[in-house]
Amino acid sequence: LSKLLGEKWRSMSCEEQEPFKLISNQLKREHKERYPHYKYQPKRRLTAPEKADESYQDPGTADQLYPGASESQMYPGASESQMYPGASESQMYPGASESQ
Repeated sequence: LSKLLGEKWRSMSCEEQEPFKLISNQLKREHKERYPHYKYQPKRRLTAPEKADESYQDPGTADQLYPGASESQMYPGASESQMYPGASESQMYPGASESQ
């Protein structure tokens, strides 16, 4: 769509473009009056680590880093309620109540 509009704009004569330029200038003046201290400051996009540094390797999940370790070993000092906020025991241990 933007390509088509760009082609249309470039194909227009200066006389055809003039009303749009006048509106644009008017809007710019109004914006400057409303926001006199505004300064355009775009945020830089961060590149993905894989693109920025080819040697980057994803460390993986805790299960991959510590195979066979319990969650209390992987997250020392954290209670189950901190690891699973708002979760009930049946959600944390599915099937546990059935075997008792």
